[in-house]
Amino acid sequence: MIKNILKIAGLLLLITLFFSCEEDSAEEYSIKERINAFEDDLNDGDYDDLADNFHPDMPSYDTYQDGSVLNAGHIAEAYYPFNFSEPSPTSGSGTVTVTGTFSNSADSGSYEANMKEDGDDNWKILKLVITIGTTQTIEGISR
Repeated sequence: MIKNILKIAGLLLLITLFFSCEEDSAEEYSIKERINAFEDDLNDGDYDDLADNFHPDMPSYDTYQDGSVLNAGHIAEAYYPFNFSEPSPTSGSGTVTVTGTFSNSADSGSYEANMKEDGDDNWKILKLVITIGTTQTIEGISR
């Protein structure tokens, strides 16, 4: 009897573990969805999660794993909320440059993002340039 209860408990534990695991590698984001995900993370104050939106081929990719590096310039937390308009174009292949309007609580301007696929149908930001009077480039930097 106890053996059956332990078997059932073990089986329930395995089922729970199996269904609770997220598989990030299976995620697919269109260009529009990636820009929206970046905006959502920014507006949620998730600066440490912003790096998930960047392509690993981006120069200084590892630097952006530290969220404090991104909490600056036009996307600094002090300028919350942020809005990126729908990018144009919204599809392509290889590396695609998209543009749109950007605004924060202080002002508005434009953005240009070089997007690159990271696996099938999973677009990520390779370079992001935000211009509001001055230009903020998120690409190759050093600490």
